[in-house]
Amino acid sequence: MSIIIDVNTIPSVFDVNCSDYSEFKYVSEWINNRKNKAQMVFGGTKYNKELFKMKKYLRYINLLKQIGKVAIINLKMVDSYEKKLEKKNCCKAFNDKHIVAIVAVSNCRIVCSKDSSSYRYLRNQEYYPKNIKKPKIYSGSRTIDLLCKDNIINLLNIGA
Repeated sequence: MSIIIDVNTIPSVFDVNCSDYSEFKYVSEWINNRKNKAQMVFGGTKYNKELFKMKKYLRYINLLKQIGKVAIINLKMVDSYEKKLEKKNCCKAFNDKHIVAIVAVSNCRIVCSKDSSSYRYLRNQEYYPKNIKKPKIYSGSRTIDLLCKDNIINLLNIGA
């Protein structure tokens, strides 16, 4: 499984002291399991800037990267797709265009997010190329069934 973790959800996934860790710990466990190819997926300037503000988690994410549990998607491609979305939709409520762009460029199938206001945009197929499926959303333990081998896919446009 490849999964994009919305930056606002990173503490819930990786911090055992977070109030809703019990809902999101399964994502961390899945990524940390060396027996599978699960990876945290991210890319693009906006995501990187948001992630950099999460200094508490950067060391851990770097450790994940060192053991092959992070896939970084091509920055220029993600930024370019995000700009296309900016032109297509000016709605201020749609503040996660960068996540849609990561999905569109990488073909990642799952987004982990607590931001329910973004779900209708993330699930809108019109924001994705025809050959890319809209993602499923892991929003807590009730969606644990998404963390399975069926959602392990070959990502597109990794690196540079």
